[in-house]
Amino acid sequence: MEKTGILICYGDSNTYGYDPQSFMGTRYPKEVRWTGIVGRESGWKVKNYGLNGRTIPQNESQIQAVIDIVHKYGQEEIPVLFLVMLGTNDLLTDALADAGKTAEKMGYFLERIMQAESVRREKVSVWLIAPPILKPGSWIENDRQITESERLGERLALLAKRLKITFTDAGKWELPAVYDGVHLSEEGHRRFAEEIIKDFLKKKGKEYENIGHLPE
Repeated sequence: MEKTGILICYGDSNTYGYDPQSFMGTRYPKEVRWTGIVGRESGWKVKNYGLNGRTIPQNESQIQAVIDIVHKYGQEEIPVLFLVMLGTNDLLTDALADAGKTAEKMGYFLERIMQAESVRREKVSVWLIAPPILKPGSWIENDRQITESERLGERLALLAKRLKITFTDAGKWELPAVYDGVHLSEEGHRRFAEEIIKDFLKKKGKEYENIGHLPE
Protein backbone atom coordinates (compact mmCIF):
# COMPACT_ATOMS: atom_id res chain seq x y z
CA MET A 1 0.00 0.00 0.00
CA GLU A 2 1.25 3.49 -0.82
CA LYS A 3 2.70 5.39 2.12
CA THR A 4 0.39 8.33 2.64
CA GLY A 5 1.80 9.97 5.75
CA ILE A 6 4.01 9.73 8.82
CA LEU A 7 2.72 8.58 12.20
CA ILE A 8 5.05 9.57 15.06
CA CYS A 9 4.27 7.37 18.07
CA TYR A 10 5.62 9.03 21.21
CA GLY A 11 5.08 7.08 24.38
CA ASP A 12 6.45 4.80 27.09
CA SER A 13 7.13 1.06 27.29
CA ASN A 14 3.73 0.11 25.88
CA THR A 15 4.64 2.04 22.74
CA TYR A 16 8.21 0.74 22.74
CA GLY A 17 6.81 -2.78 22.97
CA TYR A 18 8.47 -3.93 26.19
CA ASP A 19 8.01 -7.62 26.97
CA PRO A 20 8.54 -8.23 30.72
CA GLN A 21 7.94 -11.95 30.25
CA SER A 22 10.99 -12.44 28.07
CA PHE A 23 14.21 -13.79 29.62
CA MET A 24 16.00 -10.42 29.62
CA GLY A 25 12.90 -8.22 29.64
CA THR A 26 13.38 -7.25 26.02
CA ARG A 27 11.00 -6.20 23.24
CA TYR A 28 8.18 -7.87 21.38
CA PRO A 29 8.99 -8.47 17.69
CA LYS A 30 7.91 -5.69 15.34
CA GLU A 31 5.08 -7.81 13.94
CA VAL A 32 3.66 -8.19 17.47
CA ARG A 33 3.96 -4.57 18.63
CA TRP A 34 0.88 -2.42 18.04
CA THR A 35 3.00 0.16 16.25
CA GLY A 36 4.25 -2.47 13.81
CA ILE A 37 0.74 -3.76 13.16
CA VAL A 38 -0.63 -0.25 12.59
CA GLY A 39 2.19 0.52 10.18
CA ARG A 40 1.56 -2.64 8.20
CA GLU A 41 -2.23 -2.27 8.09
CA SER A 42 -2.60 1.50 7.69
CA GLY A 43 -0.01 2.17 5.02
CA TRP A 44 1.50 5.02 7.02
CA LYS A 45 5.19 5.26 7.89
CA VAL A 46 5.22 4.59 11.64
CA LYS A 47 8.10 6.07 13.65
CA ASN A 48 8.26 4.39 17.07
CA TYR A 49 9.55 6.79 19.73
CA GLY A 50 8.52 4.70 22.70
CA LEU A 51 10.87 4.58 25.69
CA ASN A 52 10.70 2.43 28.80
CA GLY A 53 9.93 4.46 31.93
CA ARG A 54 9.11 7.69 30.10
CA THR A 55 6.99 10.25 31.91
CA ILE A 56 5.40 13.35 30.38
CA PRO A 57 8.29 15.69 29.42
CA GLN A 58 8.44 18.85 31.49
CA ASN A 59 11.97 20.26 31.35
CA GLU A 60 13.26 22.35 28.47
CA SER A 61 15.74 19.87 27.06
CA GLN A 62 13.17 17.06 26.96
CA ILE A 63 10.55 19.22 25.30
CA GLN A 64 13.02 20.65 22.78
CA ALA A 65 14.07 17.13 21.82
CA VAL A 66 10.44 16.32 20.95
CA ILE A 67 10.01 19.60 19.05
CA ASP A 68 13.08 18.65 17.02
CA ILE A 69 11.56 15.26 16.17
CA VAL A 70 8.27 16.79 15.03
CA HIS A 71 10.08 19.51 13.09
CA LYS A 72 12.24 16.92 11.32
CA TYR A 73 9.32 14.97 9.92
CA GLY A 74 7.24 18.09 9.34
CA GLN A 75 9.67 19.11 6.61
CA GLU A 76 8.55 16.25 4.39
CA GLU A 77 5.78 16.97 1.90
CA ILE A 78 3.36 14.41 3.33
CA PRO A 79 0.96 14.64 6.29
CA VAL A 80 2.36 14.09 9.78
CA LEU A 81 0.37 12.82 12.74
CA PHE A 82 1.98 13.15 16.18
CA LEU A 83 0.47 10.48 18.43
CA VAL A 84 1.12 10.85 22.18
CA MET A 85 0.31 8.21 24.80
CA LEU A 86 1.82 8.96 28.21
CA GLY A 87 0.77 9.27 31.84
CA THR A 88 1.13 5.74 33.18
CA ASN A 89 4.62 6.22 34.62
CA ASP A 90 3.62 9.57 36.07
CA LEU A 91 1.02 7.75 38.16
CA LEU A 92 3.37 4.90 39.05
CA THR A 93 6.43 6.90 40.10
CA ASP A 94 4.95 9.91 41.90
CA ALA A 95 3.11 9.16 45.14
CA LEU A 96 1.31 12.50 44.89
CA ALA A 97 0.31 12.15 41.25
CA ASP A 98 -3.34 11.99 40.32
CA ALA A 99 -5.32 12.21 37.09
CA GLY A 100 -5.76 15.96 37.34
CA LYS A 101 -2.08 16.75 37.88
CA THR A 102 -1.07 14.31 35.16
CA ALA A 103 -3.44 15.99 32.70
CA GLU A 104 -1.99 19.38 33.65
CA LYS A 105 1.49 18.09 32.83
CA MET A 106 0.24 16.80 29.51
CA GLY A 107 -1.35 20.15 28.76
CA TYR A 108 1.90 22.02 29.38
CA PHE A 109 3.82 19.56 27.20
CA LEU A 110 1.42 19.62 24.27
CA GLU A 111 0.99 23.38 24.32
CA ARG A 112 4.75 23.79 24.10
CA ILE A 113 4.89 21.46 21.10
CA MET A 114 1.95 23.08 19.33
CA GLN A 115 3.22 26.62 19.91
CA ALA A 116 6.78 25.95 18.78
CA GLU A 117 7.72 28.13 15.82
CA SER A 118 9.56 25.26 14.13
CA VAL A 119 6.49 23.00 14.07
CA ARG A 120 4.46 23.44 10.87
CA ARG A 121 0.91 23.36 12.16
CA GLU A 122 -0.49 23.20 8.64
CA LYS A 123 1.34 19.88 8.20
CA VAL A 124 1.31 18.34 11.68
CA SER A 125 -1.74 17.18 13.67
CA VAL A 126 -1.75 15.94 17.26
CA TRP A 127 -3.52 12.77 18.42
CA LEU A 128 -3.70 12.35 22.20
CA ILE A 129 -4.39 8.86 23.53
CA ALA A 130 -5.25 8.08 27.14
CA PRO A 131 -3.24 4.97 28.10
CA PRO A 132 -4.73 1.60 29.04
CA ILE A 133 -6.05 1.38 32.60
CA LEU A 134 -3.77 -0.20 35.18
CA LYS A 135 -4.78 -3.57 36.60
CA PRO A 136 -3.91 -5.41 39.83
CA GLY A 137 -0.41 -6.83 39.44
CA SER A 138 3.13 -7.00 40.75
CA TRP A 139 3.94 -3.39 39.75
CA ILE A 140 0.83 -1.88 41.33
CA GLU A 141 1.40 -0.68 44.88
CA ASN A 142 -2.11 0.43 45.78
CA ASP A 143 -5.67 0.73 44.50
CA ARG A 144 -5.27 4.50 44.18
CA GLN A 145 -3.00 4.06 41.16
CA ILE A 146 -5.68 2.03 39.43
CA THR A 147 -8.39 4.54 40.34
CA GLU A 148 -6.39 7.49 39.03
CA SER A 149 -5.60 5.64 35.80
CA GLU A 150 -9.35 5.12 35.35
CA ARG A 151 -9.93 8.86 35.83
CA LEU A 152 -7.14 9.92 33.50
CA GLY A 153 -9.13 9.35 30.31
CA GLU A 154 -11.81 11.82 31.35
CA ARG A 155 -9.24 14.48 32.26
CA LEU A 156 -7.31 14.05 29.03
CA ALA A 157 -10.55 14.20 27.04
CA LEU A 158 -11.24 17.63 28.52
CA LEU A 159 -7.71 18.70 27.68
CA ALA A 160 -8.05 17.53 24.08
CA LYS A 161 -11.31 19.42 23.73
CA ARG A 162 -9.67 22.60 25.03
CA LEU A 163 -6.69 22.23 22.70
CA LYS A 164 -8.95 21.18 19.79
CA ILE A 165 -6.96 18.05 19.03
CA THR A 166 -7.95 14.47 18.30
CA PHE A 167 -8.50 12.22 21.32
CA THR A 168 -8.91 8.49 21.92
CA ASP A 169 -9.38 6.77 25.29
CA ALA A 170 -7.61 3.40 25.22
CA GLY A 171 -8.69 2.92 28.83
CA LYS A 172 -12.13 1.90 27.55
CA TRP A 173 -10.85 -1.06 25.57
CA GLU A 174 -10.23 -3.48 28.49
CA LEU A 175 -6.93 -4.64 27.02
CA PRO A 176 -5.20 -7.70 28.51
CA ALA A 177 -1.99 -7.02 30.44
CA VAL A 178 0.73 -9.32 31.74
CA TYR A 179 1.40 -10.21 35.38
CA ASP A 180 2.65 -6.74 36.35
CA GLY A 181 -0.70 -5.04 35.63
CA VAL A 182 0.99 -2.43 33.45
CA HIS A 183 2.34 -3.87 30.21
CA LEU A 184 0.22 -5.14 27.36
CA SER A 185 0.37 -8.81 26.47
CA GLU A 186 0.80 -9.93 22.87
CA GLU A 187 -2.98 -10.16 22.63
CA GLY A 188 -3.19 -6.70 24.18
CA HIS A 189 -0.96 -5.28 21.45
CA ARG A 190 -3.04 -6.95 18.76
CA ARG A 191 -6.31 -5.62 20.13
CA PHE A 192 -4.83 -2.17 20.73
CA ALA A 193 -3.75 -2.05 17.09
CA GLU A 194 -7.20 -3.11 15.92
CA GLU A 195 -8.86 -0.35 17.92
CA ILE A 196 -6.36 2.29 16.81
CA ILE A 197 -6.85 1.38 13.16
CA LYS A 198 -10.65 1.54 13.52
CA ASP A 199 -10.38 4.93 15.22
CA PHE A 200 -7.85 6.09 12.64
CA LEU A 201 -10.20 5.34 9.75
CA LYS A 202 -13.34 6.46 11.56
CA LYS A 203 -11.94 9.96 11.89
CA LYS A 204 -11.27 10.24 8.18
CA GLY A 205 -12.64 13.51 6.85
CA LYS A 206 -13.22 14.88 10.36
CA GLU A 207 -10.41 15.79 12.75
CA TYR A 208 -7.76 14.92 10.15
CA GLU A 209 -9.07 17.11 7.34
CA ASN A 210 -6.03 19.36 7.55
CA ILE A 211 -3.45 16.59 7.05
CA GLY A 212 -4.57 15.13 3.77
CA HIS A 213 -6.10 11.80 2.87
CA LEU A 214 -6.03 8.80 5.16
CA PRO A 215 -5.81 5.30 3.71
CA GLU A 216 -9.02 3.80 2.38
